Amino acid sequence: MNNPRENNHVHPDPVPEHSFEPSRYRPFNIRWGLKNKLLLVMIGFVVLLSAVQTTINIFRERQLIRQEYSQRIDILKESLRFRALGMSDTLARFSESNLARFELKNISTLLSTTVESNEELSYAILMDSSGAPIFMTKDIPKQILSEEVNQFSSAQRTPTSQVYQFKDETYIEYILPLEYDELLWGWLRLGFSQELINQEIAGITTELSSITHSIILQALLSSSLILVISIFIVLLLARHLTKPIVSLTNSAQELATGNFDSANTLSIKSNDEVGLLADSFINMANRLRLASQAQQEHGRELEDQVKERTRELEEAKRIAEEANTAKSEFLANMSHEIRTPMNGIIGLTNMLLKYHPASDHNGYLGMIKQSADRLLKIINDILDFSKINAGKLELETITFDLQQTLEPTLQLLSFRAREKEINLYWEIPSDLPTPLVGDPNRIVQVVINLIDNAIKFTPSTGQINLLVDSDHHRQQELLLHFRIKDSGISINPTKMTKIFEAFTQADTSHSRRYGGSGLGLAICAELVKLMHGEIWVENNRNEHGEGVGSTFHFTVTCQETDQIVHKGGPQDPLRSQIKLPEKLSVLLVDDEEINRILVVGLLQLEGWSVHEATNGQQALSALAEKDFDLVLMDIEMPGMDGFETTRRIREQEDDNHHLMVIAMTAHAVQGYRERCLAAGMDDYITKPFEINDLLETIAQNYHSALSPEIYPQ
Repeated sequence: MNNPRENNHVHPDPVPEHSFEPSRYRPFNIRWGLKNKLLLVMIGFVVLLSAVQTTINIFRERQLIRQEYSQRIDILKESLRFRALGMSDTLARFSESNLARFELKNISTLLSTTVESNEELSYAILMDSSGAPIFMTKDIPKQILSEEVNQFSSAQRTPTSQVYQFKDETYIEYILPLEYDELLWGWLRLGFSQELINQEIAGITTELSSITHSIILQALLSSSLILVISIFIVLLLARHLTKPIVSLTNSAQELATGNFDSANTLSIKSNDEVGLLADSFINMANRLRLASQAQQEHGRELEDQVKERTRELEEAKRIAEEANTAKSEFLANMSHEIRTPMNGIIGLTNMLLKYHPASDHNGYLGMIKQSADRLLKIINDILDFSKINAGKLELETITFDLQQTLEPTLQLLSFRAREKEINLYWEIPSDLPTPLVGDPNRIVQVVINLIDNAIKFTPSTGQINLLVDSDHHRQQELLLHFRIKDSGISINPTKMTKIFEAFTQADTSHSRRYGGSGLGLAICAELVKLMHGEIWVENNRNEHGEGVGSTFHFTVTCQETDQIVHKGGPQDPLRSQIKLPEKLSVLLVDDEEINRILVVGLLQLEGWSVHEATNGQQALSALAEKDFDLVLMDIEMPGMDGFETTRRIREQEDDNHHLMVIAMTAHAVQGYRERCLAAGMDDYITKPFEINDLLETIAQNYHSALSPEIYPQ
């Protein structure tokens, strides 16, 4: 079979050159390489093996030494016992022969001589048949002569040995019964000391310890020699095994930095797993080279796509911003263009109703006024809804008195309710904290919208109730809760949440019967949400469980404060007490002829003189020729607009004279009032306006100029 790995190396096909940007790579710090680990493992194995072998050898030698030690001790003891028995037997026969002749003196002399001449024999005791000692040698331990020991000895009828140990002395005593004519005459007790045996045992122990140390030293020397030889072999083996792996590791590190050519420099020639690993590594590096090139190419394509998509998004964003700007400008322009003719319709109708009350056409004029008011409300709702959708509706934060804020509005709404023979009642607790900080105009807007709806959907002879209560939400915060309860139609429970969505009504048939754009409640919901409150509706039930009207709830959060409430606004009762000046010279600047006819007619009926100008340049020329008490300034005019005209007027003024300028514009979008005041104008009124609103605005600013302490600016 052919070897698939010819020449032990695979030569991959050449690949195209490439450009590779190395990635951020931290070289791997090999603290314990494979070579060191292998060396450590094998050295540990050899050391363990040597230690085990040495321990086994030492254990075996110690066993042999212990056996020899036991054998030699046994030989010594047996030798001592043999000598003691021989000596005892000789002395016993001699004692029995002398007892026959009653020669006790010979026995005592022999025993004394024997004890003195024999180092192993320590003492000798001769006892009669009663167990009483009749002879004993010197230096006998007292314990040997105790009554207990004597009784034990006298109880023996055959030769017996007994071991006694006192402190550091050990004695082997042989008890020999003495007989005469087959009668027990007494006993001979011979005590042999083991001191000589102990000395011999100590010598043997020292000799065996020396032999053991010699064996351990030999084992350690042989183990060390084996260890050195093993380490040398391990080093050679580890170098042979780890060299290709180290080579692979270095190539892998180079590969990680983007150097794909490093794999082609590998020269590992082996027909084992390491060689196969090297070949696989080289093939992997070449595939990575091709993949990197493809990835870079794909990355460039993605970058081009991202750039193109970014350009498209930027273009779409620009178009959207332009569309949004155009939408805002369109709303502003449409507001201006719609309000301008509406101002003429409403103003002229009001003028006819106010100053020609006996006209036969008052009924028609009233219908025109009602239709115009409805159209104006729809326009205002659409503008408010557009502001909310654009996120440009902002709340005011001013101090106000809730009761003084709501009372004038509720009075006007009660007049409208009485026209349908509907009774409107309200209850505002007199103990409500005052003043409060919030947006009173938006609160009034929500109340007007909900009560307008209640009037619209409540039949004649019905009733509407407004209840207000409060609860301390958090420290220095007050949660106001409004309830508008009517006796009109009930709402389908499935539509109770949808009616607060834009362009939605509880029943489409109501839209045909009662009218409406479907924006009012959606605007109320958004306003309440901006004021950190909630809005919801419930159906009313009578005692029979039948639906009788509905109750709209909404809450708003206000801040409590100790600041003084500054009176002001169109509902301020102090304004109605201000008297209009009898003579006033007014410069009216407006490019719309209908607006000029309306305003000139209103002001002339008050007895004031009015001079007209159709643009800013004419206004400046008129001011240069004549002094005026008041300028009513339109904003959008051909040529020089109202802002530029006002700035020119302020530039020509000195410190001793201030000409009152009131903006009168059809722009009702957010920010226009601030722009007017920033341009130097004193006040701002939007078209269409009510006659009384215009006159009160003029009167307020006129008297403020005369007595600034009454109305601080």
